[in-house]
Amino acid sequence: MPRLQKVYEKFKDRPDVVVLTLNEDTNPGLAESFMRQNGLTLPILPAMTYSQETLGVLGVPDNWLIDVNGVVRLKQIYYVPSRKWQTWMSELIEKYRPGAASAPPSTTP
Repeated sequence: MPRLQKVYEKFKDRPDVVVLTLNEDTNPGLAESFMRQNGLTLPILPAMTYSQETLGVLGVPDNWLIDVNGVVRLKQIYYVPSRKWQTWMSELIEKYRPGAASAPPSTTP
């Protein structure tokens, strides 16, 4: 989550980008405590039922990049230990910003 936090910090003031995390814990207090203890400030939404039943999330982490039109541009269902991940994610966010030319995303960082 520290890399996701860095992506959040980079884009948090941009009105065209939203970075958040969905909490799948049955006890939302656990996530809040984890976030506080690790100095994480990105938004976290309780979403166990929604993420499993509506989005079909079966494991974590499950990273998605959705453009302003609601089109899923990337769905990444594994942890990427590379430090290149946050640079790669930032580049994809820029690639799919409103008004940018759209092309298929790279599938790996």
